[in-house]
Amino acid sequence: MNTRLLFMALLLVVLGYFSFLIIEPILTYLLAAILLAFMLHPLHARLSPHIGARVSAFILMVFALAAAVTPLLIIGYLLIETLDGITAGLDEIVLIERFEELILSYTGIEVDLLAELEGLLQGLSEAAIGGLTEVVFSALHIILGLLLLVFVLYYLILDGPSFVRWLMDVTPMEDAVEKELIDEANVITWAVLKSHLLVAIIEGILMGIGFYMAGIPNAPFWTMVMIVLSILPVIGASSIWAPAVLYLIYIGELPAAIFLFVYGAIILNIENYIRAILVDRDSDLHPAVVLVGVLGGLYVFGVLGLFIGPIILAIFKAVLNVFGRQMEAEELEISS
Repeated sequence: MNTRLLFMALLLVVLGYFSFLIIEPILTYLLAAILLAFMLHPLHARLSPHIGARVSAFILMVFALAAAVTPLLIIGYLLIETLDGITAGLDEIVLIERFEELILSYTGIEVDLLAELEGLLQGLSEAAIGGLTEVVFSALHIILGLLLLVFVLYYLILDGPSFVRWLMDVTPMEDAVEKELIDEANVITWAVLKSHLLVAIIEGILMGIGFYMAGIPNAPFWTMVMIVLSILPVIGASSIWAPAVLYLIYIGELPAAIFLFVYGAIILNIENYIRAILVDRDSDLHPAVVLVGVLGGLYVFGVLGLFIGPIILAIFKAVLNVFGRQMEAEELEISS
């Protein structure tokens, strides 16, 4: 390697490192924008010839935002209305006393929950005051990240294919190899997305059955709510399941509460195994690899790791396969 190429390689490494430092704090939002743009690309390909690329990209961006926000607003309103009817006339002191009576009757232990709760609230308030600056900066980071996501999503919908072509041009790989990697990424991404939707439906239905068996009022309504919330991994069905368990405890149905708690905990913890099986059905990625990608992705990328983790491992597997074939071909050439 001559001096000029060595300098360029070193410069590329240094600039790549600093570019990563710049991108790393907002990496999750960028990956979310890429994933959404990938999902919306087929619609953009159909719309843009009729209404123009920029108008199509803008409409799809607004559609993505509305699809994410509207269900939350509707369900939030319904939740407030329903919970307001359930908790009408609820006295917090009576609720605490009911908990104390239940603990005493089933364990024989007398506790003062009010004193414990006051101490807990005092500790939380002191911690909140001490960490107020961090809370403000975290909220600002989230707001700026979401604004960035919307901005990048628009341009990825508009110029995504051009960006992919540029990557293929600058990547020193054969066209057939690049096409194989893109096809692999396309298959596994759609498999992960479809599995997430199916898991949300299955999880919501199973949780709804548990609600019905535990005697929760309006179980079909809560089933639909949990299906929608399960599609949104930030919230999930647990946001309905936990209050339902507390509601059963409040009305004195402790056996039903214990049943729903155990039943819901099992359902919510096997969803990743179900997802691994569904992804394996639509791709050639082993369920164990999918499960590792899902759980590892959760640790690295948060809730977005449910999607990103398996995709990264699938692409890594495809690259290994391509590398192995190329090495084998080179060995055959040398031996011949």
